[in-house]
Amino acid sequence: MTVVSHTKKFIFICNGKTGTTSIQSVLSKYNEMPDIDNGYPNLWANKHIPPAVLKSFLPTTTWDNYFKFVFVRHPLDWFISQYAFHSIPSDDDIPLPPSVETFTVKEVDFLYDYLRPYRGIPDAPGLHQTTYVCDADGNTIVDFVGRFESLSEDFAKIKAHINCDVDLPYMNRTDHPPYQECFQPDGMQRVRELWAKDFENFGYEIPD
Repeated sequence: MTVVSHTKKFIFICNGKTGTTSIQSVLSKYNEMPDIDNGYPNLWANKHIPPAVLKSFLPTTTWDNYFKFVFVRHPLDWFISQYAFHSIPSDDDIPLPPSVETFTVKEVDFLYDYLRPYRGIPDAPGLHQTTYVCDADGNTIVDFVGRFESLSEDFAKIKAHINCDVDLPYMNRTDHPPYQECFQPDGMQRVRELWAKDFENFGYEIPD
């Protein structure tokens, strides 16, 4: 869930499959706005309210003065984790087909369409991590963008900034081989095309 702490003056934006369950577990005790965690059909999933929307719920002074942070992940690795997560049956969704040994363009297109109802911003073509960092005009509206690949180090910086001493567990993890081994060439190329803005905005390498 999104965490808004008036005591510590921070806002944690929850971008899925980037270690957010672990972060939420240790920061939720500081949350002082529990009622703001509401999903909106065909725009975002419960607990994953994008910052551009959250901003409209909060006083300007709160948004301007609180430390806002979020985590992102390499788009290829994020894809694999999303696919594995949504392949597990739940009460809420029809699951994706079981994960395959290597992803082709077929599976990439399938997940992209599957995630589209959670795109966050009405005119967004699909669900992108950029939605959890930028507004509809592409302007960065958070103060700190951590990386899943350096989760411990970046969270240590956040802890120092908001002055809280908590230990970060590793929860809700999905184990898989390196992303370089998980795609057929056409599948990797399709991820590069569909999530191009995430590669560009966060400076992640696009492998050959």
